[in-house]
Amino acid sequence: MKYLFKRRSLKWRLVSRFSLALAAMMAVFYIGLIALIVAETSDATPVDDTIKAEIAESITRDGDMLRIVPTDMVRKAMHDYPGFWLVARDAQGREARLGQAPAGLQSVLSDLGEISALDIRVSKDAPMTAMLVMLETKGGPVKAVYGGKSAPGSVLEYLIRTLHVIYLPTTLIPLILAFIIIPLVVNSSLKGMKRITALASQIDVNKPGVRLPTDDVVEEIAPLVATINTALARVDSDVSARERFLSDAAHELRTPIAILRTRLEGYADTQENRRLLLDVSRIGAVAEQLLDIQRFAIVPAFIDVDLVGICRQVVADLAPLAINAGYDLAFETDERAVIAKADRLSIERAVSNLVRNSIQHAGGHGQITVTLLRDATIEVSDEGEGILSDESEKIFEPFFRSKPQSTGAGLGLSLVRQIARLHGGDATALPADRGALFRLTLGKPADG
Repeated sequence: MKYLFKRRSLKWRLVSRFSLALAAMMAVFYIGLIALIVAETSDATPVDDTIKAEIAESITRDGDMLRIVPTDMVRKAMHDYPGFWLVARDAQGREARLGQAPAGLQSVLSDLGEISALDIRVSKDAPMTAMLVMLETKGGPVKAVYGGKSAPGSVLEYLIRTLHVIYLPTTLIPLILAFIIIPLVVNSSLKGMKRITALASQIDVNKPGVRLPTDDVVEEIAPLVATINTALARVDSDVSARERFLSDAAHELRTPIAILRTRLEGYADTQENRRLLLDVSRIGAVAEQLLDIQRFAIVPAFIDVDLVGICRQVVADLAPLAINAGYDLAFETDERAVIAKADRLSIERAVSNLVRNSIQHAGGHGQITVTLLRDATIEVSDEGEGILSDESEKIFEPFFRSKPQSTGAGLGLSLVRQIARLHGGDATALPADRGALFRLTLGKPADG
């Protein structure tokens, strides 16, 4: 129930609205039930004959007099029926009264000794009701006439006072259960959504073909899932088309670039030809990096590789280039071997691009150092001008160049970050006291 009471929680909306509807239905039901009972019942009901035994218990003799001592039930009748009255007379003519008998019955009561039966039932609007009974009491046999009606409105009052014992439990218990059971039912009904959410979080442009399942989705959400799957199919198609275009364009550029370079190398060694060769090399580097972006977009499988060996190989391969450009190139590590799950070719290209970036931008002097740490972190530092703080992220964007006149294509660092993230790590530019410092992380090293 962690997210039950959030304002935009679907679970909260379902539970609250169902509970309110349930409460409203129960309120309407009880109001209708009470209204029906009141409509079918006189607003003033007569005393029934179930009280005869209590009346007999109340009549006693006090010397030569007949006396009425109300029992608890008789007192309750007097409370519930404010018009309650009772006249008792024995064979000797002794009489006891309780309450005020209706004036219309005085003549009947005066001849009570002559009357052997009396049962007056009047309409609900009449103020008079009476019943004669023969009772055996503590004071002997007597004739008793009693009657009375409840006060107007007492039926409704009685129902409300009595039914709250039933109404409260039958209302509160379902509402409490609704807040306990409905979230469980909703959770069970939406379990398919949790599965879809987990799969949706794995959608990646580098992992085409991922689709959300529709076999465990409620009917109301199925159209949304189908729409998302259709959109994913369009994205996959568009990405595939772009990748094919990029690959085809890079391959098509390779052949004319190679031909142009061969022809230029056959000409005389002049300043102009050297410039042309430099431009052609730059075009070739761009084409090669475009191919790399395509090649390393999806790494098929990782194997155990020794990062110490990879870094040493890259430093050895680029040492002549660095020395010719005016740098000292060094490799530092305290480990004999650092094994990581990785694609060897892409890691070589990432480290090589970092070193080449330093060779190109560090000003042609100082030392370039490749450092390998135990946690499979690779750092490349130089002693150049460094990186502006507001460009520490921009330099990893494709085709971004910190210096407009730079001969680089602006794809090398972008490719480094792409390779790092495919390996569960990242590539970042860190603040340094001098020069630039790049860090390449590859996630956790392999065990062993």
